[in-house]
Amino acid sequence: MIYHTRIGQFDLVSIQIWPMQQLPAPEVLTVVDLPNLEEARALQPNFFGNDAFMLELSLHVFVLRGRGQTVLIDTGQPVQRGGAVVQWGLGALNLQPTDVDVVFLTHRDEDHVGGTVDADGVPLYPHARYLMAQDEHHAAQTDVERATTFQSSLAPLEAHGVLELVQAGTELLPGITVMATPGHRSGASSLRLDDGGQTAVVLGDTLHLPIQVTYPEWSSLWDSDPGQAAQTRQQVLEQAEQEGWVLAVPHTPFGGLGRVQRAQKQRLWKSLSEAL
Repeated sequence: MIYHTRIGQFDLVSIQIWPMQQLPAPEVLTVVDLPNLEEARALQPNFFGNDAFMLELSLHVFVLRGRGQTVLIDTGQPVQRGGAVVQWGLGALNLQPTDVDVVFLTHRDEDHVGGTVDADGVPLYPHARYLMAQDEHHAAQTDVERATTFQSSLAPLEAHGVLELVQAGTELLPGITVMATPGHRSGASSLRLDDGGQTAVVLGDTLHLPIQVTYPEWSSLWDSDPGQAAQTRQQVLEQAEQEGWVLAVPHTPFGGLGRVQRAQKQRLWKSLSEAL
């Protein structure tokens, strides 16, 4: 599936990589509060399975296209494992890998950086600048658990001389800025787009599930630093609500595109869910 919204003169497109899947809440969240889960399911049943313990997840990568530039945010799993889903999605948008100008990598996990190169270590987007936050790259170099991913997906980019390291606040292109969002990984970063008086932020696993919009203190078991992740999540959600941002969330179902809204004095995730 491909989902779409418009931000100023940019198209923000979500390409679904994984089929929808369900995981038990204790395998996902550090906190499992059944009454609150049941209340959340009553309000937003589409994000749950047959009961409140089963949570829906997926995986998306995102494309920003506008002002003559095409930016791919994250690359999904290795093609040899997950298939050429990203390439299919680009094709559905009448794009070829050679049309991608920038590949931004939010963090070091295989499901986000695994599709940077082919099985021979050759960059899959031959005309693109590959960019990653400097802090996240340095942390990835010493991450024993993800050493294989670093060697297979990031080291080849360095060998080909196409990986650029950037700092938070760097403007990659006019209106597109790197935003530090640490916690899931120590140097995890997101991209902020400001255009035409609108703002969208493509998040690097700052949150995984709609329930975390209502309960930002509930971190995922996948977060390296749950406390920092919760703090970052709270800050992002507060600003997103106040300023009306569109958020792009990689693992949230139905394209991962949505806004933070208030209902019954609670923050809730409002999915845009506009499929192409």
